[in-house]
Parts: sequence; structure tokens; C-alpha cells
Amino acid sequence: MSRLTDRPNFKAPWAADQVAELTGLLAEGKTIPEIAEAMGRSQEAVRGKAWKLSLLADRRRRGVRGD
Repeated sequence: MSRLTDRPNFKAPWAADQVAELTGLLAEGKTIPEIAEAMGRSQEAVRGKAWKLSLLADRRRRGVRGD
């Protein structure tokens, strides 16, 4: 099992070329896990950056209701 800190871009800031690569990979239809692996980042980092750039479809969070 790989550790989060084993990723080459762990905690590295996103450079402009990486943002462009992320945008292109999402446009090609690549999945978050595929992009994370290709870019050496965690799925959470990729998903978070894509969300901040409004590159992901707007999804509302569904709360768990106990009723």
C-alpha cells in the first residue's frame, strides 16, 4: 500500500501547467483516480482543485437523515 507522502507532488503547490493538465484530463473524460495516479497527487487533492476551479459537475451534498 502506498503512503500519501510517497506521491511526488505531495503538498506541492499547483503550477499553471499542472492546472492545464488537470483541465485537459477531465475534458478527456479521465476519472479522478486515473488523474491522481498520472499527476502524482492524491484523489482528494485532484478533486479539491477541480472543485475550486469549477471543473466538476455541481453536486449537492446529501445529508443522512434519521427520520
